[in-house]
Amino acid sequence: MGSDRLKHLTVTSFAIVFLGLIPASVGAAPGDETTETASQSSHESERTGRLGVESPTGWARAELTIFQALHGMALGSQICLMAECETTRESYDASSVSLRPVAGSTLLGLGVGVGVPLLATRNGILPGHAVSLNSGVLWGLWYGTTAGTMAGTFNSSSTRAENIAPLVAGQLGGLALGAGLYQAFEPTQGDVALVNSLGLWSGLFTTGGFGLARRDARPEVVAGTLTATTTAAAVGAGFLASRQPMSRRRVWTINGSGILGALASTGVTLLTTGPNLNRPVLSGMAMLGGAAGLGIGTWLTDDWSKIGKGSKGATAQLHLAPSPRGSGGMVQVSGSF
Repeated sequence: MGSDRLKHLTVTSFAIVFLGLIPASVGAAPGDETTETASQSSHESERTGRLGVESPTGWARAELTIFQALHGMALGSQICLMAECETTRESYDASSVSLRPVAGSTLLGLGVGVGVPLLATRNGILPGHAVSLNSGVLWGLWYGTTAGTMAGTFNSSSTRAENIAPLVAGQLGGLALGAGLYQAFEPTQGDVALVNSLGLWSGLFTTGGFGLARRDARPEVVAGTLTATTTAAAVGAGFLASRQPMSRRRVWTINGSGILGALASTGVTLLTTGPNLNRPVLSGMAMLGGAAGLGIGTWLTDDWSKIGKGSKGATAQLHLAPSPRGSGGMVQVSGSF
């Protein structure tokens, strides 16, 4: 039973990470980097952030609509499955299950997920507001998963409704939480990206910490620890975001650097240890590489949020050119410190 719940937690966690890394969320939207020369309009649809003026954009509206369309489809199918809406058709030789009600419920959720955001944002929406709502759904899904794991609902003896209910409640609660936190703090998209990223990395490092142990922990312990660490990291990131201006573009560049560091250290470990590889060594090296990558990415992008000021950080450039000899090419890496 325990392994089934841990497997469910792991699969759902990777799904949340994948949704958090889809292009619509990762791509820095136009207007992500604002400047001090932007018009300081007093229009109520604009707000002055620490990096300039954030205004409603078509990208933000599109991102909200696309994400909530997927969210609506998921909710539609989940609610239908909770209610066991499939119909059984009896025939002369066997019985079969019709999934038409599930498909209909999914399409209905799609329509609601597209229609509500479009109607609610006819006058536009600020990028920070859109990202807050979308991120709230992912955080709610995460908390629903960990809460269900700690409650022991994800096992073969539980009913379908008991398995799905925590996820549905988490998504709806997370959406409401995202809306409430935006009204309270009005974060920019860079602020939200920082909160999401630190929460994600804290979860990954916590998982790596469990990997350092030679014995598997109980699913309830893993879920409870992950809930505590990700929540603490998110709160800390929110405090940091209120003190340090961050753009979404910079946050995801740092994330990319951390991912590359973790992959590089993992690859080196696999190549050098051979058949003697063990889980603690692999987990430790992945954590070390990820931490190093995050540090390097933060250092290299130190001047990205210093608008109108001279750079005090480091910059790096990659140059590619064909070889003058007619075959091959040349690669040059340069930097300033």
